[in-house]
Amino acid sequence: MFKIFKKNRLSKSQFLISYILILGIILIIGMALYYATYRQVNNGIHQQNRQALSSAIAEMDDTLALMSAAARQVASNREFNQLSQLTSSADSDFFYRAFAAQTGLKSLTPVEFLLPTASSYLYMGNSNYIISPSRFVNFDSYVRYDSNYDIGSETLRPMILNPEYWNKLIPLQPENTHPFTYLYVCPLSVFENSDSSSDKVLMCYEIGVENLAQIFSSM
Repeated sequence: MFKIFKKNRLSKSQFLISYILILGIILIIGMALYYATYRQVNNGIHQQNRQALSSAIAEMDDTLALMSAAARQVASNREFNQLSQLTSSADSDFFYRAFAAQTGLKSLTPVEFLLPTASSYLYMGNSNYIISPSRFVNFDSYVRYDSNYDIGSETLRPMILNPEYWNKLIPLQPENTHPFTYLYVCPLSVFENSDSSSDKVLMCYEIGVENLAQIFSSM
């Protein structure tokens, strides 16, 4: 009877050991499958993020290329270049040349529709005027009365004339302001077909933060 009891005890021990081994193997396999699945999902997410980022960068590059193309067209506009060289609104040809330049700028309207910008204008440093297909006004008056800028013209003017701020996004309001707008400044003097060598003639694009969000919405 003692031998039977000992044999049953041994069988139970062997069964318990086998059960623990099987359980351990199942646990190891489960962990391996979980880790493999986690890596696969994680790699898929990273791949998707990389593709979204590449797509957003490509779209941003296309946008900058369109901005450059619009500025290049303006740089070759004879009427505008003649206007930009005038230093005073008291000049007898000032407003006549402005009308002629506005007429020429209207040909850029189709390009403007393709850009993620709120609006754009050309700043002429010699006269301190801005011009667009629908606007021709003194820069100080525009900033004070017609824009939503939280920065004065006396501060903004030296910034947009400073090459350190060219081809960069200049914030025009404090953070957490709605609507939040950037100013992107592109000098016309960099184009070989420009009739004017002045570095005081600048293409200014107003870009809302919601416009940038559309580009990166897929991320």
